[in-house]
Order: sequence, then C-alpha cells, then structure tokens
Amino acid sequence: MHDARRHPPNTGVAGWVGVDRGLSTFVAAARADGTPVLRVDGWPRPAQAAVARQRRLSRKVTGKQRGSNNRAKAAARLGRHHVRVAAIRRGFLHQVSNQLVNTHDRLAIETLTITGMLGNRRLASAVADAAWGELARQLAYKQQWRGGQLALVDRWYPSTKTCSACRTVAPAMPLHQRTFTCHVRISRRSGPQRRSQPRCLGRAAPRPVPGPPRRGPGHQRRPRGRLWPAHMRGRNRPR
Repeated sequence: MHDARRHPPNTGVAGWVGVDRGLSTFVAAARADGTPVLRVDGWPRPAQAAVARQRRLSRKVTGKQRGSNNRAKAAARLGRHHVRVAAIRRGFLHQVSNQLVNTHDRLAIETLTITGMLGNRRLASAVADAAWGELARQLAYKQQWRGGQLALVDRWYPSTKTCSACRTVAPAMPLHQRTFTCHVRISRRSGPQRRSQPRCLGRAAPRPVPGPPRRGPGHQRRPRGRLWPAHMRGRNRPR
C-alpha cells in the first residue's frame, strides 16, 4: 500500500481502541477512557432475512426428479441465493472493518470461542450469521497493510468488570448485568479546606433480590415414575 495511505509510526502507549463484537450491537468501539468512537446497532442479518426464500428454493430442488434438467436449474437458483447472502455479509463486514482501520491505528479485539458458541442451538444461527471470525481476519490483514497494530485480548480478561479510570475490578456479575458502576467519593482533606481527590470504591450495581421459594419448608418431593394402584403393583403390573 502507498505510504500516503499508511498510518504514521506510533511508539507511545496511548491511542488504543477496544472493539467489542456482539449480536444486538454488532460492533461497539471505545477508547481506554471510555469514550465511544463507533457503534453499529442495525446490521443486516442476511441469512435470517433470507431464510424464507432459502427454504422455498430448497423445497423446489427436492421436488424435482434426480438427474433432470429442472433439478439442475433449481439447484443453480439455490446456489445463486447462497452466493448473494454471502456477498451481502462480506460487503457489510468490509464497510465496518474499513471504518475502523482507516480512522484508528491501534485496535484491540477479544479472542472469542466461536466454535463453542455454535454449540448453543439458540444462538448458533445468529452467531454464524454475524461472522465474527471473518471480521477479525479482515481487521488483521488491513491493519498490516496500513502499518497499524492489532492486539488480541484474552477471552478471560474481565473487561466488563474493570473500571476504565482506576482499573478496579468488580466482584462477580450476572449475565444480565453488563454495566459496571464505579463510584467516586471526595474524601481527602488538606489544611482548613477540602480538596477534591477522586477515590474509586469499586462497587458494582446492586444485584436483584431473589424472590420467595416456590416450595415451602415442609414440602415432600413426589417420587419419579408412574404410581400404579395397589392391586396392580408387583407381578400384575402391565409391561
């Protein structure tokens, strides 16, 4: 790539931008101090949008006689449909990666276990449609073209529970709580006047109080299996 399109050399420690990938919000990028730089909420979801047409074309393929010209034409139409879905997804990923690489020379992304996420039957289709691995691949080679840097953050790093200002790590947080609230208190006294000195207490938002138990203390658990009447137990029980 031409030198005019490459990033200038950066030897400092500042300027890093963290990129978080998700499903409701496809990409959320922010600086180390918490300043957001990019947020992509409405992404196309090409496979989900075209699932009805894909099923219709698949039924037409199976309805044609094997080895016939009509079956070959129906299979070709189904193949063109898959190519179109892949092209829409690839074009969107190029737009997002170009917007990140062109404006920031230092990017940090998390190493996600995409293969393990595909094992969840409720999230597999959405995770596959997002193509997080392809986005990471594009960011890697485009940063190399432009002379930028791309850092891979460990998947176990507590980024959600860490304060961006004082690096305080909060205790364990439930999955539905994705925001860490770090309180600041003015407590330093110098001479007759108080001066403001921020001090982080590292407290997260309060957890929801669990409701009452469904079963009382004297509840007896019903044994599993089907209970037969007394005259049908033993040898006379139907098999």
